[in-house]
Amino acid sequence: MKAAGKPPSGWPGTLWGGASPERLVSTLFRDATEGVLVVDAGGKVLAANHAAGAMLGMEAARLIGRTECEFLFRCPSRDECPLAAGTGGSPSRDRTFEHVIGDGKGTRAIFVSCHHLPPSLECQAAGMVLMRDISSQKATERALIELANRDPLTGLYNRRYFDAFLRDALGTGKPVSLLMIDVDMFKAYNDTHGHRQGDRALTAIARLLVGKTRLRDAVVRYGGEEFAIILPGTGSERACRVAEKLRRAVEAGGKVAADQRAEGGADIALPTISIGVSASRVGEKPDDLIERADRALYAAKGEGRNCVRAVA
Repeated sequence: MKAAGKPPSGWPGTLWGGASPERLVSTLFRDATEGVLVVDAGGKVLAANHAAGAMLGMEAARLIGRTECEFLFRCPSRDECPLAAGTGGSPSRDRTFEHVIGDGKGTRAIFVSCHHLPPSLECQAAGMVLMRDISSQKATERALIELANRDPLTGLYNRRYFDAFLRDALGTGKPVSLLMIDVDMFKAYNDTHGHRQGDRALTAIARLLVGKTRLRDAVVRYGGEEFAIILPGTGSERACRVAEKLRRAVEAGGKVAADQRAEGGADIALPTISIGVSASRVGEKPDDLIERADRALYAAKGEGRNCVRAVA
């Protein structure tokens, strides 16, 4: 009988101390923060630790003997089940991927690593599935992406988001309309009331634009005093109606609280806006749609400002 603390053959570089290898491995398996499933060649669970049960929403003991991927991982098909992916075939089929598990408490993002066990073990176990909850990491990534796509002053989406959204919208093949918006006489407004007051005006206009458009629309600070709005699934006629509604909302938007030191407390009326409208053509590229909306905007500004013009 082997003395306690002596490592089994084939395990170089180990020092067990006073614990037996079996007890140590059992403790590591039980208390590991990663979820661990040991499965046979058919995908049936032979062993599961507490972390695996927590990630899958049930006690670890209830996982033993299960093979239904819909019950365990709620997969749409057996081919997409981590249990099936982690068993059978050659070691070259080992793989890692991200998986989303949903239940009554919400969804969790799980990083899954499926590995084959060597036949030399000569046991029923054929594969091992390791799972790590990366929900917090994913939430942080989403927050950083959102931050990178937002204009810090107005909170609107920025030019980076605009480019991707417009490209994707045109890629659907459905109608897309674009509104290019410019704040009228904004340099003079800044010169008169100061840049801080100009920032307040831009923020107030941004709120009005968001409040008068759909959630599916993309309201963007295009740059400086220019805004842009992408209207998916919208033709020219409706886009012009939306543009006129926005123009009127800003015109009637009231006043913005003034900088007390600069203006003595008197509120200041918002500047008006000019809007150019263009609707997509079949197979059109983003630059072409933008160019026509810009031409429409220049026409609006050239015809007295505070109006809507469209280019077919």
